[in-house]
Amino acid sequence: MNEGMKSALERALERAEKLGPLSPEEKQRAKEEEYSAIGQGVAQQYLQQADKVALVRQIEQYKAEEREIVCRAVLTAMLDKIELDDQEITARALEGLAALQQGEDLAEALGKIRELLAEYQQTKLKALEKGKSLAAKAIQEELHRLRISGSAVGQVNLKVSPAWDKLTGRFQPQFNERLAHLKQELKARLG
Repeated sequence: MNEGMKSALERALERAEKLGPLSPEEKQRAKEEEYSAIGQGVAQQYLQQADKVALVRQIEQYKAEEREIVCRAVLTAMLDKIELDDQEITARALEGLAALQQGEDLAEALGKIRELLAEYQQTKLKALEKGKSLAAKAIQEELHRLRISGSAVGQVNLKVSPAWDKLTGRFQPQFNERLAHLKQELKARLG
């Protein structure tokens, strides 16, 4: 190879040298980005495995300042996974948040979120019972119109029908709004 030709890495390093060292703010921002990414990875791993001991252990391996950044990123990532209709991931996220509980504020906020989710499930069950016969009748009429009958039609699954979407559309936006408010309130408390 020709000595006069430099690799891309060498050229990049020369340009970086010309720019000078990073300012303290730039170093802090880079540190925040690095450890936030680590925290998001830790949260994702927890949500897949649901191992609270491993979660706490992974966070505790960092020094105080880095641990705070990782923990905040984990809490934020888990909070973002809380949804009305994804009960499995939501339950894991709430358990993870509780495992990392930082004071009474967090416990109280998590309690409010759990109450809202329970209220939503109750409302959904009531809507299901109330609308089941009406929606089932509408679905049966649609199947009859399409000339589908007999053994081709089993039990109607209301939850996959447009009628179910219409039923839940009456109350779900209100619950989504309340949940978003509680999550935003909790994010503000986390800093």
